[in-house]
Amino acid sequence: MPKHSALPGYALAKQIMSETARDVDALFDDVLDGCDLDDPDTGMRPKRPSPDTCLDALLILRLMSGHAAAGSPSMLPQPGAVTLILAPGFDDVKRLRPLIEKLNVELMSSGRPRPQYLLNFDIIAQPRAGASTHDMRRFNESIRDVALRGHPALVIVTSKRVLEPDIRDIASATLELAPATRAMMDAILKLLFPNSRQSTPQIDLRGIGEMQLARVFAADTAAGARKALRALTPAVVSGDAAPAVTLDDVHGQPQVKAAFAQLCTDLAAWKAGDLPWSEVTSSFLLKGPPGTGKTMLAEALSGSTGLTLVKTSYSECQRGGHQGDILRELNTAVARAISAAPSILFIDEMDSFHMRGGAGNFSGYITGVVNGLLVEIDRVNATPGVVLLAASNFADRIDPAIIRPGRLDQHLEVGPLDRPGVMAMITAQIPDTLSPEELERLADQLSGESGARVAALLRDARTRARQAGKPICARAVFDAANSVAPAPDAEHLRRVAIHEAGHIQMGHLCGLAPPERAALRGRGGEIVRREPQLLTPTLADAMIRVYLAGRAAEKMFFDEVSSGAGGPSRDSDLALATEMAQRVELNYGFAGRLSWHDPGCALALQPRDIREAVEARLRTAEAEVTSALAPHRDRLEQIASVLLTERELDQARLAELLKGGAPSAEDAPSDEVVPRAG
Repeated sequence: MPKHSALPGYALAKQIMSETARDVDALFDDVLDGCDLDDPDTGMRPKRPSPDTCLDALLILRLMSGHAAAGSPSMLPQPGAVTLILAPGFDDVKRLRPLIEKLNVELMSSGRPRPQYLLNFDIIAQPRAGASTHDMRRFNESIRDVALRGHPALVIVTSKRVLEPDIRDIASATLELAPATRAMMDAILKLLFPNSRQSTPQIDLRGIGEMQLARVFAADTAAGARKALRALTPAVVSGDAAPAVTLDDVHGQPQVKAAFAQLCTDLAAWKAGDLPWSEVTSSFLLKGPPGTGKTMLAEALSGSTGLTLVKTSYSECQRGGHQGDILRELNTAVARAISAAPSILFIDEMDSFHMRGGAGNFSGYITGVVNGLLVEIDRVNATPGVVLLAASNFADRIDPAIIRPGRLDQHLEVGPLDRPGVMAMITAQIPDTLSPEELERLADQLSGESGARVAALLRDARTRARQAGKPICARAVFDAANSVAPAPDAEHLRRVAIHEAGHIQMGHLCGLAPPERAALRGRGGEIVRREPQLLTPTLADAMIRVYLAGRAAEKMFFDEVSSGAGGPSRDSDLALATEMAQRVELNYGFAGRLSWHDPGCALALQPRDIREAVEARLRTAEAEVTSALAPHRDRLEQIASVLLTERELDQARLAELLKGGAPSAEDAPSDEVVPRAG
């Protein structure tokens, strides 16, 4: 540990802490003259500086240690120009302004004599978090006014991006406020507790906020201060103590793992100086249903890269309940990530930042919150070394300005586990417990479940084994699986396979490209098809037919339909077909009407003639689908049989099937033809 006196700014930090202690002594001597304040009955004399003074002293050390530090000749504001101080958080901005006003000669001259007129400059600080566009315009105008009068100005901001381009151009120097270090903290604590001989514990001080540090400086003893300091370390996960998981522990999610593997490669190249940060894709939106592992992916990326992970969420930021509290907490998290760079900032519950412009009493509130979030995202993206991850269960609810390219560049689907993902997860967590046949059977049963659900059933299996006093076995695993996701019977699976075959074959008959993927899951089927970017009347009618084809195929083979085509979900076949038919009638101008109607209006609320037109369009499409599929019964049977056998078909395999080049189910080995059910 270097000598504290060698720290830049140490003499000035010591001076303000000593002055405060002398001021407190003098105050009590005047007010309580003759009283023995050291008497135990009276109470101890409060000779130590306040936490506020300690924070000022720490800020002086950070200011004097920054890049192009205060006190250097280049940092002195010049007439008609500005000197910028970049502070990671609004707490720093708020504290810096009065501190510099009070100590401008000492801070900006560093003890060297300077003409007094050169030290008489304007100090302008960025407005609070979430400031309106009007406030930011006034802030920039105030800087412009000072420059036009020929005065020097010192401008304190969280990012250069809040300044308008012409103001950035006249910045003659920039000082970046240094993060607090262990040496700085040790120096302040030694000034606060002169008799202490202990050193500050080896912890990561990057990103710890001033309200957290205030508890440290308010401690009665040096031991209490260091204990309070150690308690702050969970606020930031340090790269020195890597998280327990890495990307190797993530099962399934091939798209996300591929993107993160590339990010790891790019980060290594950036650290080596071989790749500019502007070329690194460093902002991602993880979107998908609850329980699919979005938080775990953030932790795994941190574990694989060794970067500090700073986590926050809408709920954490909103705990205070007021707009200012939300924005302050968000700013604190961003400041922690920036000061800890290279780092990862993970913002969960992004869908809670609703779209602006909605109706209701809270529309202005939401607008202010979203505007503040946009400012913080821009700050993060402008900081080399900070990776931004956002997560959402309902990405369609997020304000479009948040997720546009330039803020969240790459959108990654985080879905339920596919069959290989289930097998990999089970093999990793309970190796050598299941035979290959049992593992395949369980993967068939659990395919389509979330990673959280599979993890829960594996914990349940271990619990069942402990209760029985035996090692975990296949019986315990299958009992746990059956309680979470009961295995469907063979007839149910065949119906689902026929249903999906109807979708696949009808798309082919309509001239659409094969789906990207078709899968038979434990709870149902899945078809992944890329939607056309631009619809024509022909394509819209084709999409309606494809949506209705699963239902028609079921009726062809089983003489009646099941509820699988409908239900409460807005993603069901009937819901999608109805929505498309309604849009054809009301929104696309495909049905002889040029007037546009709000697509958010439910069909039940539409006029009777519209409802009847939508129903007639659906009835016509259903009849055409039934007629079109009838000659292809053998092909539907073949697709369904292969789907039952292989469970997951990619686009190439589907194209082969649709050409008729796939082997029939009878040609497949008999031990693979039988559906694997519980």
